[in-house]
Amino acid sequence: MTHICVPTHIDPDMLRDMQQQAYENRERGMLNAEIDRLEKLPLAERREGREAWASAMTRDWPAIRERVTWLLHGHYGYGAMAEAHRALTAGHSTNYNAKLGQLVAALEWGCAPSEARKAWKSIEHMLYASGHTIRDMVTKAIELGIEDWRYSEAMEKLAAEEIQ
Repeated sequence: MTHICVPTHIDPDMLRDMQQQAYENRERGMLNAEIDRLEKLPLAERREGREAWASAMTRDWPAIRERVTWLLHGHYGYGAMAEAHRALTAGHSTNYNAKLGQLVAALEWGCAPSEARKAWKSIEHMLYASGHTIRDMVTKAIELGIEDWRYSEAMEKLAAEEIQ
């Protein structure tokens, strides 16, 4: 007869780490499922998402800025936030503006990443009244969203230190 050794005590830190890892995997899976769903939509629906994202890029930069901040704060879920943070810390070879833009396009405007890239290329040549390209304005909106997030993170950290 084989005896199975069952631990009588589970380390709480180990259990917490296992639960956190399971949570992160589940959240990442939910984000990937949503991205896959958007990519598999019928062409007409994918085009609608692309048009919505293109419209936001040409007319609604404050909304893009706000949604990037939401993304980084986790309003679209932990998986999306973790993916955005991963893009920010991935190094110099990563185009984090493109990654964040595609995530926001998917989660807010229902635009598949492949369609978001097409929309990005379609606005490349457009000029805003100030002479800046719309592409420059969208990139600036994303950068300002990141800046807003970093500022609020610093303020939260400062407030936490003052409480202690």
